[in-house]
Amino acid sequence: MKNLFTGPNVIILALSVSLSSFFSHVVTEDTIKRNTAISVVDLADISKRLMVDLQRQIESQEIELDPKVIEVMAQNKALEMFRQISKTAPGNVVMLKSNVAYSPDNLDITDTVAERLGLPAVTADDIDRFVTGKSAAQKSVVVGLRDAQ
Repeated sequence: MKNLFTGPNVIILALSVSLSSFFSHVVTEDTIKRNTAISVVDLADISKRLMVDLQRQIESQEIELDPKVIEVMAQNKALEMFRQISKTAPGNVVMLKSNVAYSPDNLDITDTVAERLGLPAVTADDIDRFVTGKSAAQKSVVVGLRDAQ
C-alpha cells in the first residue's frame, strides 16, 4: 500500500488545513464583529428592586390596597421592565445572568435597565423590610442576658 503522507501530498495537506483555518477564523471574526448581539440581565436583582419600589409606592399612599390591585400593579411593573430591557438592548439576544457561567461586565445591562426604570439599588435592610414588614432598626434584638441569681 502506498503511503499518501509523503512529499507533495504533505505540503498540499498542510496548505489546505492552514488556508481552511485562516478563512474560518476570518469569517468567524467578521461574524462576531457584526453580530455581537448578546446581553445579560439579572432579573432577580431587578425583580427585588421592583418589589421594594412597589412596596414604597403602596406605603406612600397610606391606603390598604386590594390584592388584585397590587397584582395588576406588579404586572404593569414587570411589563415595563421587559420593555426597558428591549429598549436597552435592541436586537440583542438577552440571556438571564443566572444561566450564564461567565460574561464580561460590558454585556450586563442590569444597572442600565434599573436606572431607566428609576429603581435604586436595594439593601439587605430593604429586602428584610419587604419580607418582614419591619426594618432592622425596628426589630428588638437581645444582646445579652444576665445570670439569674
